[in-house]
Amino acid sequence: MNIKRTIGKRPPLFQKLLFSYRKRFQPDVITMEHGIRLAVPKTLPEDMRKILYKEQHELPELELILTCLEPEDKVLEIGSGVGMVATTCACICGARNVTCYEPNPNTIDVIRRNFDLNGLKVDLRVRALTTKKGTVNFYFSENIVSSSLIDQAFGGETEVKCDDIGDVVKELQPTTIVMDVEGAEIDLLPKADLSSVKKIVVEMHPNIVGADKIQALHTHLENQGLLYKKDLCRSKVAYFER
Repeated sequence: MNIKRTIGKRPPLFQKLLFSYRKRFQPDVITMEHGIRLAVPKTLPEDMRKILYKEQHELPELELILTCLEPEDKVLEIGSGVGMVATTCACICGARNVTCYEPNPNTIDVIRRNFDLNGLKVDLRVRALTTKKGTVNFYFSENIVSSSLIDQAFGGETEVKCDDIGDVVKELQPTTIVMDVEGAEIDLLPKADLSSVKKIVVEMHPNIVGADKIQALHTHLENQGLLYKKDLCRSKVAYFER
């Protein structure tokens, strides 16, 4: 599937009219500016549907993926959300080269629907990634996007199966890691052998874990040869490249 590698090029008036149309008619499927089809089922919270209609969900990650990912990359995505980023990665690299982890039981059907809409068979693993295989408490909220291994009083809690990130990285040998795990990045990335990894796109959460721990993660990654590319970063989403 061919997709556009740039976004944000629509005329503002067209974008405004498109959002108004979507808001009024509430379509269950939209085509995003870069070309993928995205499910917007009525089972999603209204605020989430509005963000998807505006095409603002995970926009910083999407911009980086479209800019930096290459067809020869092999992607491990940790924290797939509704599957929009994973779908984009699979369109660029091929579905066989993308593996994604998402333990939130409220989003799995949406992720699978997005893969189906775009004719993709992606390796979706309905588990968490942690530093030890087994089970773990997972916390989530009704807004879908807020979910974490860290208890932030979201209101929802369940026990999920989990894999060891070290084992998974050794198994898959990804060249690219895409991660949005609401603060768990500071524990996960230092526990994996990153020698195969050339690119990391990771949303940082200093508001959850503290700026000192984020700086320690930066230092660790740079010591591994993955350099922080400040000019390519977007909002809280950091980009590291070997």
